[in-house]
Amino acid sequence: MDTAVRLDDDVRKAAERLQQEKHISFSDAVNQLARAGAEKRGETRRFVQRSRSVGFAVDVTRVAETLESLDDEHRA
Repeated sequence: MDTAVRLDDDVRKAAERLQQEKHISFSDAVNQLARAGAEKRGETRRFVQRSRSVGFAVDVTRVAETLESLDDEHRA
């Protein structure tokens, strides 16, 4: 299928590099890059939230007051 698309410079360069390395057509290079991206997209890693102590406790029941307090400290 013939389709016109605009490629960003980095994508075009990657396709040209692959084209030269594998001695394939530009279209085949774009297709291989697209397939590799589509396959990688299916791979997911489990997200792990890392937290650290910031040295003070925040009462989340009074968020507005806490934000105001932090803002006051920032301005000082």
